[in-house]
Amino acid sequence: MNTFSNELKYCDKPGQIKLSKAFGTYHFKGKTKGIALKYVAQGHETYMINQQVVDVPQGHFILLHQDEKYEAITPKNSKHINGICIDLNPDIFPAHLNKVDKSNFLFNTAFDCTYSTPFGKAFQHLHLEQNEAEMNGRAVLQSFSDKLHDFSNELYQLQQTINVQKANTQVVLIPKLLSSRDFIYKNYRSKITLDLLARQSKISKYHFVRLFKQCFNQTPQSLQEELRMNAAKELILNTKHSYSHIAFHLGYNDLAAFSKQFKRTFGMPPSKYAKSMFKFPFNCKSMFYEPRVQF
Repeated sequence: MNTFSNELKYCDKPGQIKLSKAFGTYHFKGKTKGIALKYVAQGHETYMINQQVVDVPQGHFILLHQDEKYEAITPKNSKHINGICIDLNPDIFPAHLNKVDKSNFLFNTAFDCTYSTPFGKAFQHLHLEQNEAEMNGRAVLQSFSDKLHDFSNELYQLQQTINVQKANTQVVLIPKLLSSRDFIYKNYRSKITLDLLARQSKISKYHFVRLFKQCFNQTPQSLQEELRMNAAKELILNTKHSYSHIAFHLGYNDLAAFSKQFKRTFGMPPSKYAKSMFKFPFNCKSMFYEPRVQF
């Protein structure tokens, strides 16, 4: 049996928030009421916009222009599909959205950066908190407007940074590079090779490394080490696990390799770092960065 529903969580002048749920195959036709943000939390959807076909897999989001006609289709034999639909009214948030709406690069493209950007994380948080009894809809829409503005600025900077001859090439490359960065954020505790990243991005290894460093000012390996070390600080100061346990949890083969990298990063071994930090009475949690880690 095929079912489809849109649960309206908030609707007012700033825009609206809907939670979509489906079971089985469906074909939905609609028209956006504002700048539309579509996030696929579970399943897979295909959007058709002006005869353009855009696949939006699980964990991806897509933006559509205001008053845009579109079709959303699920593949055959689909099971559960969950998503979030947000319409932002540019008249209520003009400082942010009028500028965003003029950037065609943002629209009709599936982005995968729900771990590495505040805008992407906002979709995850909203999905997890959707069952709360009360939702401050205007505050949620304001937050999405702010984060969309920042995400738009980041994409603009990447466009200025990436060194390719054709603008159409940027449209293809930048989402792939963002997806690779997100993959590192999601899997920083695992072994990540350049060969793996190059295969996933479908960019040759040589060009991938060059473009990644050009865009994000660091290599994939240095980003992974940064994430591991930030997580190590949190675990050392907020758990009672041994340094060996932390080392293996973060993907190091032995304690020596972990300690060497920790000293290279922070200028002292883990034991000395912990002693120096515990001398201070303030809450060390305020110093931590993403990602948060738990056993």
